[in-house]
Amino acid sequence: MTGRWSAALLVLALTAGGCTTDDGGTGESPNASPSGSPSSAEPDSSVGPAADAAAAAYLSDLERYQRAVARVAARTEALAVDDPPSKYRAADSAFVSTLDEAPELGVVEGGAEASESYARVGEVAEHAQGFIDEHEWMARWDVRNYFGLSLDMFGITFDQYKQAYRERGDFERIMAGPGESSVKLKEALQFQVAANLRSLVTVRRRIKGIAGKDSFTPSLRDHLLSEIDRNAALGERYAEYVKTVPAAAIRRQIFTDGFSSGAAMPSDGVAQAPPKRTVDVRNHLANALSRLLAAGRSGQGELPVAGDIYRQLVTGLFVPPSFGNYDERKRRVDEQLYWLWRIREIEDTPDDVFENARQTIKLQNQVRPSIFDYNVDNPFDELSAITAVMGALVYDPEATTANKPWLIELLARPYPDALGEAVVLAREAAELMPDDGSPASPELIEIGPRLTKAMQRAARDLDLTDRHRKLFRTAIAGTRPSSTA
Repeated sequence: MTGRWSAALLVLALTAGGCTTDDGGTGESPNASPSGSPSSAEPDSSVGPAADAAAAAYLSDLERYQRAVARVAARTEALAVDDPPSKYRAADSAFVSTLDEAPELGVVEGGAEASESYARVGEVAEHAQGFIDEHEWMARWDVRNYFGLSLDMFGITFDQYKQAYRERGDFERIMAGPGESSVKLKEALQFQVAANLRSLVTVRRRIKGIAGKDSFTPSLRDHLLSEIDRNAALGERYAEYVKTVPAAAIRRQIFTDGFSSGAAMPSDGVAQAPPKRTVDVRNHLANALSRLLAAGRSGQGELPVAGDIYRQLVTGLFVPPSFGNYDERKRRVDEQLYWLWRIREIEDTPDDVFENARQTIKLQNQVRPSIFDYNVDNPFDELSAITAVMGALVYDPEATTANKPWLIELLARPYPDALGEAVVLAREAAELMPDDGSPASPELIEIGPRLTKAMQRAARDLDLTDRHRKLFRTAIAGTRPSSTA
């Protein structure tokens, strides 16, 4: 008999009420208060011991479950690359079967009031259920199909890059034709941005068509659609900017780092995240359950939550500034963004907290010179482009008037806390920019050097591995429910 069932029987025995008498009575005591008036009897003294017993039984079952998960994690980690597939399938089957060991807390009416240990273990059980749910989610991965999913994503990305290449050629032909340069630029951008938006519509339709009966594929699809929609929304604003701003006043740098080629697809390697991280997630699950069990028994400390599994994954994938392999850097960043999405799915992370972590992750992106990859998608580079345009506009009052509302709008977007000082100064400067064609005010000119120094400090922090890693970990840790409450 397992601990949880023995606890349930004990609860029934200790909390059972009166029995029915032979004459159909209720078995109430002759001394009971008449007419349903409150009895002066003492509270049921059996509730406390029953609750204590249920709490102890639950912790015993939780320990058994944790050990089962740890054994499977160790078994998975011991697998060698050249081991036959049957060994991998056996480890996966064992991981699924350990769900049968998942504990359940016996219900004791009034137990939380009568027993401190039961109240504490009740909280432990709530947190444990989150881990059990993730265990079940991982158990429904279908890693055999993820290579095919990766090929599908590669095909979508490759087709989009081919389209971007053709559009780049059309852009260059327009720019090389006759006419005034600013007018040609406006025409070329109108063509390019519209084409990029059409490309995103096609990409979105193809991503939406990705189907899977497993647990990972629908989650990845929703993440990809979210990223595409964000990119398309910015592209719609870019199209409006090019349409409404006079040709001579267009400063396309304020959009190109965020939209540019319209590329929104992450590396196809993100589809291989489950098989690559199987060992890690199983180890993280076992370790988190161990910490949860220790906290439940000690009655002290913050209880782990299921999202900690993926927070640990994300922080372990940090890419230092000196890391030179661009393709691997992109794969890691794209994978971090997916696991952050998974955290949001299970914890309902507030928008501002999620966006801070998302933008902080993107600070690891770097430029790879290529005709295809000129979309940096790095908040620091976006802010640098905007502030550079702002500095140049000081000497062009007419262009300042046309660009001011757009600069204010773009700077109102979420930026990571790591750029906080520079963003605040940039927003102040944008508000101070003249909108009537008049020269820049002394207050605006005074902000310039301060903004430059703030950007330099931010660049230094991002270039130094230890400082960048600290900013990164702080943003990821900030997604914990206890930090966002």
